[in-house]
Amino acid sequence: MCMSCMSSAEALFMNGVGILAAGRVGLRRLRFGPETDERRAAIRHDTESFLHSIGLDPDRVLGPTRATDSTDA
Repeated sequence: MCMSCMSSAEALFMNGVGILAAGRVGLRRLRFGPETDERRAAIRHDTESFLHSIGLDPDRVLGPTRATDSTDA
C-alpha cells in the first residue's frame, strides 16, 4: 500500500516546475524590461495578424482595442 500520494521524486519534480515557471517570468522581464504601451501594441498587432490569417475576427476573440493598446492614442 502507498504511504503517501506523492513520492519524494514527484514532489521534487513539481517544485522544480514551479520554480522554473516563476523564473521564466522574471527572466523575461530582465531581458525585455517592463512592458510598455508600445510593446503591448506590437503584441496586439501580431496577435491580430495571426487571427486574421486563420480566419477569425480579432475583436470577437480579443475584445475591442483599448486606448492603451493603440499607438496613436
